[in-house]
Amino acid sequence: GVATGLFVTHPLTQQQIPVWVGNYVLMTYGDGAVMGVPAHDERDFAFANKYGIAIKQVIERLELLNYRRLAGLPEGRSSNQANSKPLTAEEFAAANASARDLLEFAADTWKPHYSSAIGTVCINSGAMNGLSFDQAIDYVATQTKSAGGERKTTWRLRDWGISRQRYWGTPIPIIHCLGGPDAPGCGAVPVPEKDLPVVLPEHWIPDGSGNPLNKDAAFLNCACPKCGKPAQRETDTMDTFVDSSWYFMRYCSPDSQDSMVDARNDYWMPMDQYIGGIEHAVLHLLYARFWTKVMRDMGLVNFDEPFTNLFTQGMLSAECFYREDAAGRKRWYYPAEIDIHYDDKGRPTGAIAKDDGQPVMLGGMEKMSKSKNNVVEPKDIIARFGADTARAYVMFAGPPEQSAAWSDSGAEGVYRFLKRLYTWAASDINVSKTAPVLEFSKAGPGAKKLRFDIHSVLTQANHDYARLQYNTVVSAAMKMLNALEDSKAQRGDDWAAVRHEGLWILLRALYPIAPHISWQLWGNLGFAAQQGDIIDAAWPEPDPAALEQDEIELVVQVNGKLRGQIRVPKDATKEAIEALALADAGVARHTEGKPIKKLIVVPGRLINVVV
Repeated sequence: GVATGLFVTHPLTQQQIPVWVGNYVLMTYGDGAVMGVPAHDERDFAFANKYGIAIKQVIERLELLNYRRLAGLPEGRSSNQANSKPLTAEEFAAANASARDLLEFAADTWKPHYSSAIGTVCINSGAMNGLSFDQAIDYVATQTKSAGGERKTTWRLRDWGISRQRYWGTPIPIIHCLGGPDAPGCGAVPVPEKDLPVVLPEHWIPDGSGNPLNKDAAFLNCACPKCGKPAQRETDTMDTFVDSSWYFMRYCSPDSQDSMVDARNDYWMPMDQYIGGIEHAVLHLLYARFWTKVMRDMGLVNFDEPFTNLFTQGMLSAECFYREDAAGRKRWYYPAEIDIHYDDKGRPTGAIAKDDGQPVMLGGMEKMSKSKNNVVEPKDIIARFGADTARAYVMFAGPPEQSAAWSDSGAEGVYRFLKRLYTWAASDINVSKTAPVLEFSKAGPGAKKLRFDIHSVLTQANHDYARLQYNTVVSAAMKMLNALEDSKAQRGDDWAAVRHEGLWILLRALYPIAPHISWQLWGNLGFAAQQGDIIDAAWPEPDPAALEQDEIELVVQVNGKLRGQIRVPKDATKEAIEALALADAGVARHTEGKPIKKLIVVPGRLINVVV
């Protein structure tokens, strides 16, 4: 970037904003000048750090803001405006550290209480503090109107070439009139509606020599529907985006003979949830929205948008390997074609080709693609571990909105978990096929604690299912199994009853992720005989009585940093909680010799010791 030495006046704050020229601003967007937001845009952030431009946080996740307020922490963080000293990447990442500690380490207890608060609000924004995204846009539009500003929607759907020179695809219903010696011909003429649809011949096999439709005289040659003179059909076919932009609506009325869609489509659409890869979603999502609006304008549908909710999943990546020839061309190797050497931490250090024993180069982690031959075939994973492991590991690899690296060792870990589940359910004598008759309120303290653990994890799993966080659902299933296994040595009807209920919850919650083993164990353990097939069984919901405890666990912090947990009676007074916190070894270690300035107790949640 280059500083121009020029300044513009911010229309709301009257602040002088420096004008820079950067090599990543799109000239085709707006007037070619945009406001930088370094605290909230990855490229602007890198730019500001490189050139010493001040960084000011103006947006905060509402749940983090609530945590900050409860913990007595400042809202957001900005760099020193006086000397324009920028925050480093490490400093900026640490700006939310205290709130993030609360978010991560107390997630099981806290997050269910804030599920309705997830969103973003303005901070450090004067009159806009506390406004949501939409509210802030309305405010800015209103305030700038008097200064000549105009609220405008910019559409970025580019011109779309729909024809392809290939055999497969949807026929383009156009006939090209050739005319005759005494007439120039009619040009491009639409196929009459009575002659639709145009059906392609199905006997051709593409051989790489061009579009076979150009060689098929029976299909190609015809009469002009306008003048009757010799003509030829269009042999280009439409791009597959033409089909994929509305095919989901055809599923709602697949046998409709008189129209593209019928009234059944209006019942099923708009679609409740759209899930797509980052690259796929951009094109398909935009074209589908455009196509839907065309169908709306033609009176074919009565809705404006095809999808109610959008979730963009991350990409899977894997190691890739190659060798360059003398001309610099790369030959990419499949994993099965090479032997890989790893260090003691499981990182690849080198590889050799199996066919000649010579080294190949490490290409690093790249998104899975056929061009780099680093695609992990599901059939290979299924052959090694089974379909349940393949499904569960893909979901467990990381948050679904983020890219994740494929790891054979990670798949092996999920396989071991499923194997442990099967072994536990098949061999443990305490898992009976008939539920013991027991009032859970009369269970002993240990069995009650196990039930609390199971239902607490179920609370989080249900919350994560609702927000499509399947990786933490798999983690929840692992936690449930750990809790059940830890109780294996305990005997008694109360333990047996709680384990029976816990395994029922575990199998039902795991079924969407690992359906085969869950279905098998559901039948083996007698649940099918009692409640029918697992897919038809009621979904487990946490029992409020199970979540009631005589003691509760509180997060203990020193200056906002997690230093431990303590268990206190649920009706303990503030003074008793403070005394137990100060007596904790972790707190004592970090407050030794320092005066206590303040003790902040958030009932039922945490205690923060300020020194």
